[in-house]
Amino acid sequence: MSTLLVELGCEELPARELPALSRAFGQSLLHLLTDHRLAGEGSAVQVWSTPRRLACRIEGLGLEAAPVEEWRRGPALAQARQADGSWSQAAVGFARSLGTSPDQLEERDTEGGRYLFGSSKRPGDRLVDLLGSELEGLVTRLPEGRTMAWSEAGTRFLRPVRWLVVLVDDEVAPIRVAGVTAGRLSQAGRGRPPVEIASPQRYEAALAEAGVVADRGARREALVAGWRGLLQPGESFDDAHPLIDQVVDLVEGVRVLRGHAGERFRRLPEPILRAVMVDQLRVVPISRDQELEPAFLLAYQTGEESVVRSGFERVLEARLTDASFFVEADLQKPLAEHARSLGQITFLGKLGSLADRLERVSRLAGELVRLGGLKVEPGLLAEALPLVLADRATQAVAEWPELAGVIGAHYARAQGAPQPVVEAIAQSTWPAPGQDRLPESDLGWVLALSLKADELVGGFVAGLEPTGSSDPFGMRRLAQGVLSLLAKGKVGWRDLIVLAERGYALSAQAAEEILLRVDAFLRTRLEASWREQGHPPEVVSATLGAPLYHPLRLASRLKAVEEMWPLPSFQSLITVYRRTSRLAAEGPIDPALGEEETLKKAVVAAEVAVERALLAGDDGAALATLAALEAPLERFFDQVMVMDPDPVRRRVRQALLARVKALSDKLVSLAALAGGRGEQA
Repeated sequence: MSTLLVELGCEELPARELPALSRAFGQSLLHLLTDHRLAGEGSAVQVWSTPRRLACRIEGLGLEAAPVEEWRRGPALAQARQADGSWSQAAVGFARSLGTSPDQLEERDTEGGRYLFGSSKRPGDRLVDLLGSELEGLVTRLPEGRTMAWSEAGTRFLRPVRWLVVLVDDEVAPIRVAGVTAGRLSQAGRGRPPVEIASPQRYEAALAEAGVVADRGARREALVAGWRGLLQPGESFDDAHPLIDQVVDLVEGVRVLRGHAGERFRRLPEPILRAVMVDQLRVVPISRDQELEPAFLLAYQTGEESVVRSGFERVLEARLTDASFFVEADLQKPLAEHARSLGQITFLGKLGSLADRLERVSRLAGELVRLGGLKVEPGLLAEALPLVLADRATQAVAEWPELAGVIGAHYARAQGAPQPVVEAIAQSTWPAPGQDRLPESDLGWVLALSLKADELVGGFVAGLEPTGSSDPFGMRRLAQGVLSLLAKGKVGWRDLIVLAERGYALSAQAAEEILLRVDAFLRTRLEASWREQGHPPEVVSATLGAPLYHPLRLASRLKAVEEMWPLPSFQSLITVYRRTSRLAAEGPIDPALGEEETLKKAVVAAEVAVERALLAGDDGAALATLAALEAPLERFFDQVMVMDPDPVRRRVRQALLARVKALSDKLVSLAALAGGRGEQA
């Protein structure tokens, strides 16, 4: 068996794209070879990636696939023989096309009669020929962001392709990709001589000798070990932080150093220190006794260590000096005084100022405390509300908008605000993007939900809801945050939307339209989340069609429907819905006797039992009660004709069925399932 090595050398690839690109490169190449029967169960694939290369080695390959025997159908036997028994021209021509004689053909029975069949062998694909015709297309189809064209070949890829290595065992395969011809020369760092790859097995070792650690996992381990060696006693860093993985994809080798800014920067709020070092400079901050220091760890690609260190320290000190100026200037006046400038800052461009928003949020927060039955001290709420948006008018938040709330809490603490108020302001932006942490206090929950609800509803009022995959205002993330917060309280999103809408001058018609659109949007977010968790799409759709507006209640209903889904009782649910929905119609119900009275008693008893089950939180029992109506419905349909010529009897019977349908719709939406799922059960 043979071994293939493919290395695609490029200008620096985006670090964020590199892991997915590397996996896709190896998987796509293996699938291509498997589909053409050159790879099999014994084939092993290994991938490597650095900022300037994607590489893949596949072992256990055939150089040429076995020939493929293909059977073809020829003329019908009636047309293959002439009257004297000899072969017809149709049979002779068919045999000739297969390179054989009519006597070597087979007769087979088919649905259309008896026909001649013959086989021919098609040569299998050769590995080198397949790569020559398919490799460039495979590269251009890799998952990618914005691509570029850089040569006359016109091939589009994330970055220009500069070199290509394609080895089959020890031999170079003469393949071209993006106008670059394959060879056995790879590249190390810029300005360093090329690296000759003698064989696929020598690939990783040859690069390591030139200072390139091709394996991403090994590169990460070496970087972390190198940084640990630079720490002083009592110091540490977060080796699980996502920044570490980003740094791993920014360098090809393992060159590490330590840097430091002035001691005066210890007074800065830790979130600002972290924002400057992690988000702006992409360096790893050092902690001592769980407190961040103005010191950092760095991985670098080229240059003298002293020059690199002094350059980063100079930039870090300059940015921290600016940050110190912002903080000192902000603290010269009370946080409440900053809030007076909110009227000069617009909110979402179309919804007035942040002062207008603060007024809406204040009213909404008071309503949420009342509606949710929360134990929030009125004095603390009154003190927290004027401050919750105040830091948006500070210089620090103007520089680091992602620290809104965090900066406000720091300033409030520095100016003597009560600790519950400080904590609530800090938690008012939770759950933050990329995190699932929820406010720990009722006051923090009220502030966070009020802010997010106002922004979500305001986004729909301003027509900013996402279209397709585009979501420039982060409305999907915002909706997910609202759902997470609602799951912690007693308030449902319908009541929340209605309360939030009161802050906007909406007509009754516009308010109803916004309510329906936001409701549908939140259900769409729940649907996406549940499907990602592996719940069956039909169960998800049926559950979300129920008139429930609280994430926890819907989750409970989802569990009950999912447990019932494979059981015969679910067929009963489908049957009940299908038989009632076709004939149901609203109208008076006043049956005096007969089967109408019998069914009415069963329906009334079911309604009472369902209501008790729902009050007890037993959705499974409620669904089972509905399913049990199948038997009385069966008797009813056997004994009476619903569409009676007498209009009074017809209305009574249709109204009874409408009552059953209404009970079903209250629990689960079966409209989409009443055909296909029910017939299969």
